[in-house]
Amino acid sequence: MEGMPRVRAGRGWWAVVLGLLLFLALVWLGAPVWFPWLLKPLARRAGLAYASYERAGYSHFTLGQAVYTNQTTRVSAAEVELPLPTTWAWRRWSGNANQNQIAVRHWRLEPLASPASSNVTPPSAAVNPTPADSTAGLVSEALAQLLKITDWFPSGTLAEGETQVAGITLEATQLLWRDRDLRGLIAIPAQNQTATITGQLRSAGADLRLTSKTARLDAEFRISTNRAGLSLSSLSQIWGNPVEIAARFGPHDVWPETATLKADRFRLPATALGWPGYADLAGSVMARWTNGELAVSVDATAAPLPGREPLPELAFRLQARGDTNEVFIPSAKLSAPGFSFELSRDVELHLRAPWLREPARLVVTADLAAQPWLPLTGHV
Repeated sequence: MEGMPRVRAGRGWWAVVLGLLLFLALVWLGAPVWFPWLLKPLARRAGLAYASYERAGYSHFTLGQAVYTNQTTRVSAAEVELPLPTTWAWRRWSGNANQNQIAVRHWRLEPLASPASSNVTPPSAAVNPTPADSTAGLVSEALAQLLKITDWFPSGTLAEGETQVAGITLEATQLLWRDRDLRGLIAIPAQNQTATITGQLRSAGADLRLTSKTARLDAEFRISTNRAGLSLSSLSQIWGNPVEIAARFGPHDVWPETATLKADRFRLPATALGWPGYADLAGSVMARWTNGELAVSVDATAAPLPGREPLPELAFRLQARGDTNEVFIPSAKLSAPGFSFELSRDVELHLRAPWLREPARLVVTADLAAQPWLPLTGHV
């Protein structure tokens, strides 16, 4: 008789355990029923709104007309497919986290605010932004969010999307990632340009490669962030010409502290430029940005081919300096077959309308008999 309470107590514990297991099973199996009710308030608090919720099988769901908004960005999508939290947790626990995939279709990315475009005063005269609003801060935050997404969803697809960069529409036919490796297809429809993009996210940056047969471009970019700010470096091949780009942003800067673009020896085919009787256009380009001051130098020439009818040398030379508000052009001259264009000295171009606020003079001289395109004679 003394053992009876112990038996009953043991049965009581077993009932509790079985009841708990039954409750967990109901929660697990009933996720397609209770999750839609829980998702809406949680999504609203996170800045996500959607028009419809549909179950896609027993393990996934689809949101229709979803819109995510934060202080700087608005992302909309016709469809977003995600695994149910129970499916996501089981895959992660069982070692199959790579199966946790997100699929976004027909999306659009719209920046809501851009410090670089809204601030047109020289960096030295601007009020220092907070680290969160600086270029380094925005890039660091974007990389952190991407890393968080790839941790939660190690693989994903973004299909049929678009955004705008500097007023140019950029379409992304397909962007894929697996773990932290990226690849995709992008296009600029207005310019009939297409490109492939590959890359890898790092804990403090990213390595990207952009390749375009239509633009004859092969560019590699390395982005690195740390407490000192942001650094960007690129080594590109444009029409087979090496171009080096480097930029450094401080932790509070919108504009770079320093930046350079250098093409010491570029060569463009005369056939591509449509210049019969001339050798390739060859020259150099150098642009430097240092603490809000810009300096640009361009020098390019194309000599007549030997044995052809005598033609003058074709040359283009430009010197310019400026800042975020205006550009000064001390000298600019273009010499083409039969024509010569020379800009008056110290022309000042503003980056906001009206672009030209003082008179400028362009001197044009022409020997129509020397130009190879039309059967004309005379001097202008």
